[in-house]
Amino acid sequence: MTVITVTNNLDRGTGSLREAIYKAQSGDTIKFHSSLTNQTIILKNFIGISKSLTIDGSNAPGLTISGEEQTNIFWFGQKNKNLTVRNLTLADSYFEATAGGAIWAAENSIVNIENTNFINNVSAGAALHGQAGSVITVINSTFDNNDGAKISNKGYSTGAISLFAYGSLTIKGSVFTNNKGYGGGALHVTSSDLIVEDSVFVSNDSTAGANKDFVAVPGGGGAIYLDAASVPNDPRFYQGELQRETKGGIFKVRNSRFENNRGAGEGGAIMAYGYNQDRIVIEDSKIINNEVIKNSQGSAKGAGLWLMGFVEINNTIIANNKSADLGGGLYLWGEVPAKISNSDFSDNQAINGGAIYDGLWASEINIANTKFDSNSATNQAAVFYSSNNRPFKLQNSQFINNTPDDLLDRSFDDNPPDITYGSNAKDTLLGTEQDSYLVGLNGNDTLNGQGGQDYLDGGANDDILSGGTGNDTLIGGAERNNLVGGDGNDIFIGGNGQDLMEGGSGQDLYVLGDKNKVFYTNYTWYDHAIIKDFQPQQDKIQLKGKASDYTIKPANSNGIYGTGIFYNNGMVALVAGFSLNNFNLNANYITYTNNSENSNSKQLKLTQNVQFSGEPIYDSATPDGLLIWQTEDTWHLEATGDRDGSHFTGKIIANSPIKDLALYKLESSDQVEFADNSHKIIEFDLRVWENG
Repeated sequence: MTVITVTNNLDRGTGSLREAIYKAQSGDTIKFHSSLTNQTIILKNFIGISKSLTIDGSNAPGLTISGEEQTNIFWFGQKNKNLTVRNLTLADSYFEATAGGAIWAAENSIVNIENTNFINNVSAGAALHGQAGSVITVINSTFDNNDGAKISNKGYSTGAISLFAYGSLTIKGSVFTNNKGYGGGALHVTSSDLIVEDSVFVSNDSTAGANKDFVAVPGGGGAIYLDAASVPNDPRFYQGELQRETKGGIFKVRNSRFENNRGAGEGGAIMAYGYNQDRIVIEDSKIINNEVIKNSQGSAKGAGLWLMGFVEINNTIIANNKSADLGGGLYLWGEVPAKISNSDFSDNQAINGGAIYDGLWASEINIANTKFDSNSATNQAAVFYSSNNRPFKLQNSQFINNTPDDLLDRSFDDNPPDITYGSNAKDTLLGTEQDSYLVGLNGNDTLNGQGGQDYLDGGANDDILSGGTGNDTLIGGAERNNLVGGDGNDIFIGGNGQDLMEGGSGQDLYVLGDKNKVFYTNYTWYDHAIIKDFQPQQDKIQLKGKASDYTIKPANSNGIYGTGIFYNNGMVALVAGFSLNNFNLNANYITYTNNSENSNSKQLKLTQNVQFSGEPIYDSATPDGLLIWQTEDTWHLEATGDRDGSHFTGKIIANSPIKDLALYKLESSDQVEFADNSHKIIEFDLRVWENG
């Protein structure tokens, strides 16, 4: 093997680069005299290479080989050969015919690029292109302002590097900035392995392809457009002429940064189709400040990442990405499992799925040890939106300041929940033995929290919610729902429609109203809850208002008989197995909102009148008490425990049973509280609760 030295910057003749390459034998090395430091070799037309060579500019730092915006540079046209380019700058090429303005490599080439700059190259595809079977390695190199969109009408248009089928591209320690294309601002790789390590992709842009329908995904992949890491074996995904591969490939990004990239349609930073056989791995990386806009197909999915395949995301920050539609941080698609761990989704924005939009139609997604902070969605699901019916698991994660707080913002340290946001379709959402947050949205959903302290919200339509063990919260929403708490102390929150509630063991709370409204009142002839196994010794029912707002009478629904609780002639709940004789709206197992912080509070409006002060007979042994008596239709009270009667908390003192107040269960052992800061005759609320 011989070293041939280029001695001048002429395009042709003795001592020129063109002559050195022409005279070299396969395996030789081309070097440059030091006098060419910071010089430029301007080509009038490309240099053809048909042998294995190394071209090394280390002896002439700053040397540039230029196409002077008129020609391509190296045409590596012989198959099965090796080309290494080191320590050079390849700039200002212009190539309308195809990709590879700086370097075009034939089938099964091995191309090694080391410490080389690709700057201002314009072509129909990329600055560097490899045909099928090529193995390309790029180390410590820079690709800046290369444009594959300016003069292209090709579907593979990209700025920096393109590779077609059965090959591999490995990038280490390199920087890609300001590159442009129709599909992939920097990289466009088809059916080949792609490894990116310790590299930076900043301000690459594929939005010029947003309306180019000859691109499979117009404008996809602001930085990277990957159409498979192998030729899909499944005919659903590929029906072309390439031989299918039964073994999947890999796309891996490690310790890299993607920032301020812009794409259209799919993937503001990265669009990666792994179909159902390729591994897609993103680890130890930062995906920040990227954007995806809508393309001619009306899509805008995954401002940070659009991924399909066996997805694994680990120890990665996905932040400040913005989608014009779905998935601010991440959009997932496909039918094979996805895993996310030890990562951070922060300040991502979308219309639906601020952090993550899950479009998987089969398999499951698992998320662990991941933080969701300040993500936002203008419509639904700031954290996680699922559009299809499949399992989902999440463990040991945090949710802070996300808007809207569809899943309620919470921080889970030791036993955080599984969390699922369903879709408008029929969903089956499964938790784990940890705490679970499962939200079904529309559709007929099945939510199974399994173990842990679960929060299950069926959303609209007919849902089945099962809390399993642990202390669970089950929300029926609208339509017909079946809510089963299982073991533990469960909370059932009603809504509208018909809900069958079954608490199981433990102390259960059935919420039929809150401080703002009575539930089950949209359609009084239809809406109601059925409490199947109410246990008055330990369970409670929560209603809005006061006992006198409701009536009870025998009722039945769906073959279940018991006592109905009626509001304005509409049944809000059927308590199964109870007769009128053993169910009471004033019993301790009924609580009313908006009257006292104490769950057993009752309300009564009384009148304080100073002219009756001292009139009643009371027990002098208990001077600190509330005197209460009646004259005609007016009840009066006096506080003996406070000097001016403006505020009192204590026990009722009465010289006879308060029969006319039996509705409120006032007894001499009841605790009471009232306040009158005006010191005048005034009507006010008397709050009464059980002693102790």
